[in-house]
Amino acid sequence: GDRCKFQHDANLSKLRIDAKSPKGYHKRTQEYFQPHLSDVDIQSGIQAGRIFTGMLRINRRNRNQAYVTSNGLKTDIFIEGDRDRNRTLNGDIVAVELYPKSEWTKLNEDQIDLAKKADEARTKLRESKADFSAFNQGLWSPLVTETEFEASSRPTEKHQLHGDETVDLQPKGRVVGLVASNESEKMSFERIHKQRHAGVLVPQYGYNRSSPPLVKGQPLPSKEMFVEFHPLDNRIPFMLVPRGTVPFEFIEDPFKFAPPNESLFLVALSEWDQRYRFPKGRYLGRLGEAGE
Repeated sequence: GDRCKFQHDANLSKLRIDAKSPKGYHKRTQEYFQPHLSDVDIQSGIQAGRIFTGMLRINRRNRNQAYVTSNGLKTDIFIEGDRDRNRTLNGDIVAVELYPKSEWTKLNEDQIDLAKKADEARTKLRESKADFSAFNQGLWSPLVTETEFEASSRPTEKHQLHGDETVDLQPKGRVVGLVASNESEKMSFERIHKQRHAGVLVPQYGYNRSSPPLVKGQPLPSKEMFVEFHPLDNRIPFMLVPRGTVPFEFIEDPFKFAPPNESLFLVALSEWDQRYRFPKGRYLGRLGEAGE
C-alpha cells in the first residue's frame, strides 16, 4: 500500500548500506542482554527511587538513540544502543535504572527550553485530568495506556532528583524490565500480534561476503539455518527467520532478491533470547515488489 511504499522510499537506501549485518549471534554462550527484573523487583526499585517507568521512543533516524519520559524527571532519559534497550521495542512501557550523574549529558539551551515546556505541558495535562496518551499521539503506539501503570510509577520524594540546578543535564539510563508484559525470555501473544513488520529478506552476512561465499544463481549454503529480515522501520531490530519458513525461491537463489530487485515480506517477532543480539522472526507472507 501507500504506507509501505512511503517507508520503502525513505529507508531502502539505508537497507542497502546495511546489507552486511553485525556479527556475534552464532554459537554464543555469553548473554548479550541482562535478564529483566521481576514485577516485585521493579516495584521495590520504584519505591526506593532507583527505577523510573515510561514509554520508550526510538529515534527513527538513528536506532541507537532512544528516550523515556518519566513522571519523576524533568527531562527525558537517554537510552543509548541496543544493549541498554534490553530487548524492548518502540512504544513499550519500560523500567529504567539511571547511570551515575557523571555519565549524564549536558543539554544545550534549546534542549533545556524544550524540556521546561514539556514539563509544563505534562503538569497542565495532569491537572486537567486529560488522557495522557493524547499528549503523545503520533509519537508512538503504546501497548498499554498510561493510566494502567502511572499509579505504580508515581514519583515519591526520592524520585525528585532534579532541581533547577541540574535541569541542564539529561539523565542516561538502561532498561532493566518490561512493564507491559514483563517476560524475559519470550514475547507475549499480544505483543507478537501487534508487532508485524514489512521489510526485505537478506542472506546472513549479506550478499558481498567472502566467507562463506555466496554465488549468483546458487542456493543458500545448507549450513545457514536462518535468513535475516531487515524491517523498513529503522526503529525495529533485524530478525532471524528460519530458512525452512521463507519462500523456496529465495533459498534457491537469494540474488534474485538482491538490490535493486528486493521484494517486501511480512514478519512478526516470535522470541528474543537474552543470549542473542537479534530476535527470531516468524515469516507471515509476501507483500509484493519493493516500491509498488
